[in-house]
Amino acid sequence: MQNQVPPFAKSPAGSQRLRIDALEAGAAADAPRAVVELSDIRAWRFFRAAPQDFLEQYASGFIISDVHLAEGFLGFALEFLVRRPAATLWVRERISRRALIEQVTAARREGIACEVRQFHAARALKAALSDDLALEALAPACAPARAAPQPVNLLAAGPEPGATRFSASGWTDFFKRLWYEDLASTLRLRDRSSFFSFMKALSARTARPLNWAEIAAESGISAPTARDWTRHLESIGLCELIEPMRAQPPRRAKLRPKLYWTTPGLALWLSDEMTRPCESFVGALFENALYLSLKDALPQARFLHFADTNRITAPIIALEEELPARAFFTAAAGAQDVQAHAVKSLKSMARAGLCAPQASLVVLDAADIAKLRIEQIAAD
Repeated sequence: MQNQVPPFAKSPAGSQRLRIDALEAGAAADAPRAVVELSDIRAWRFFRAAPQDFLEQYASGFIISDVHLAEGFLGFALEFLVRRPAATLWVRERISRRALIEQVTAARREGIACEVRQFHAARALKAALSDDLALEALAPACAPARAAPQPVNLLAAGPEPGATRFSASGWTDFFKRLWYEDLASTLRLRDRSSFFSFMKALSARTARPLNWAEIAAESGISAPTARDWTRHLESIGLCELIEPMRAQPPRRAKLRPKLYWTTPGLALWLSDEMTRPCESFVGALFENALYLSLKDALPQARFLHFADTNRITAPIIALEEELPARAFFTAAAGAQDVQAHAVKSLKSMARAGLCAPQASLVVLDAADIAKLRIEQIAAD
């Protein structure tokens, strides 16, 4: 499923010299022309031996795919385009939002215009932004465009587009491809057991701030390794880390990044709760789905979260140019204490000038996933 091209990546019609298909892990893209894949050992060795000759051969009539597997590819691509002002390159890669922005910025520094198409994995929620945030359940991605919307359980989405039932075997195959194509060689991994333990520890921290020391202790690795592995997963578009919002003293903000999966079904497969996830894990997956829907609806926004030592928290904060920061909270239906805490946090943060005095509270009824309720809360 293709997203709208984000404004930061637009160029005047016909001026693009670098075309980037940016894929999240698990996403599929169309192929309007022949594709050469750098996951193919022959193509990869050709590029490694003679990068400029490789680009010369495939600059016309091809999409160069899996470029995230070839170290230094962007640098060689920009050098090629600078030397050949009439040439255009079309590349495809799995990449995080943060790294994509860095690539577009680097190209523009060299005077190279870009066009970006973004493709994401199947979403359990879709966000449409008007005066209020409206959330609706999506029909399976393969359903006819005119089909009536059907609810999709947050826990049911599989790794393939259109999947409506959770498939353990599907995610097993997904992890195998991930291991061989994106992990083992790049990270120089030999022990799948330690890495799998690390992935399970990450799964348990879905929609939570990350403590590298805790993750390392559970995985039998060092804290710097846990951090570096997580950042690599982010770089290939498997997850996203949103940074914490800072605050002026006397507030003491907690400065740990927060994890969301672009393929939250993988987190369920990694957990020990595939058949009966606990209430807290369902809530984490729901917040994960909300983040993904907001990311799609607000392609220019920067996302943060807030937590301080006084237990004032805001799960997701959207920052848009020339607009005040907007907070989003989640709660389960009937969880009056959670809703009251959201209002308390909003009041505290608004008084400190950290966000707007109005926010959205998205309420989930776990008994009926189709029943999503959006409430506007205020700090008044």
